[in-house]
Amino acid sequence: MDFAKLGIGWDFDGPEGSWSRALALIKELVRDSGSHLYAHVAGYSYVASMAEIAQMLNFESFINANREQGREPFKFPMPFSREPEKPEVTPEERREGKAALAKRSVFRNR
Repeated sequence: MDFAKLGIGWDFDGPEGSWSRALALIKELVRDSGSHLYAHVAGYSYVASMAEIAQMLNFESFINANREQGREPFKFPMPFSREPEKPEVTPEERREGKAALAKRSVFRNR
């Protein structure tokens, strides 16, 4: 379990076994970018710490800087999607929202 990496045992039989301690340990795991919990919360496809991701990006930039001209850039497989996020609202909904805000805006006459 990830707690072993932190040097912490998961033993709640003793006097220290409380829900507040469990919550503190879980909060620590959520902050640890190399934990499975962090990867799940972030939506990663596999576990990778921030240091590992930085190393992958550094490797990718090194490979691309030393490639022949005209070749397609190398993309290292990342645990997250590199595709641009699709907008949550349609262009029509965005126009309607902007129009509604403009009606109430203090700066509408500018």
